[in-house]
Amino acid sequence: MKVISLGLDIGQARDRTVLAGLVPHGRRNPARTLPRWTLALSAAARPGTRYADVATWVCDTITDLSGAGWEAVLTLDRGGIGRAVHERITDQAPPCDVLAVHAHGGQKITGSWEEGFGVPKGGPHGLVTCLHALIEQKAVTVPAALDDSAALRDELTAYAFHTSPTGRTQYRAAGTASDDRVSALQLAAWTGEYVWAHAAEQRGLTPPRTAPRVYSPDQP
Repeated sequence: MKVISLGLDIGQARDRTVLAGLVPHGRRNPARTLPRWTLALSAAARPGTRYADVATWVCDTITDLSGAGWEAVLTLDRGGIGRAVHERITDQAPPCDVLAVHAHGGQKITGSWEEGFGVPKGGPHGLVTCLHALIEQKAVTVPAALDDSAALRDELTAYAFHTSPTGRTQYRAAGTASDDRVSALQLAAWTGEYVWAHAAEQRGLTPPRTAPRVYSPDQP
């Protein structure tokens, strides 16, 4: 069984919407079941693409992945403009699980898989923290063959800890640097870790050792 965790960062009118996909590839530690992750998909819709077209693009991509033998989980932030895109995607019933989350500034995960999760941005179980930990553990690989690899590496490099005048610490892009790709990757990483940690044993999932194929969907 081939599993891909997809994260969708929905851009505002002048921003890109980015779809990122992580696939398990080998074990992070011989004594653990958690996998290493490889970025197999990173694609962006042009700025200004209508949300209805974004939803169709995402669903078409998932249908193509399903036809190629991939079992997908799609995660998107349902806050703000994300609600409309989430509704359009679920109306089209793509062949995958769709998880809606709402990123917040607290410390606890709330909600359920069916209703959607409230997920902290920071803290031990946060979106930002999860990706940061994977990077620190060298548990995420970005293949050079991926069309978006250089841009993603630049975004990841621009990410750093920043302390506000009030003493609040944030892990974010510096200045006006773009972080669309990183945001999509955070969603894919968080759900990938969650799904694997909670479902691997029941479903008999084992991190494959063969390198995954980089997947390049058509972009709207």
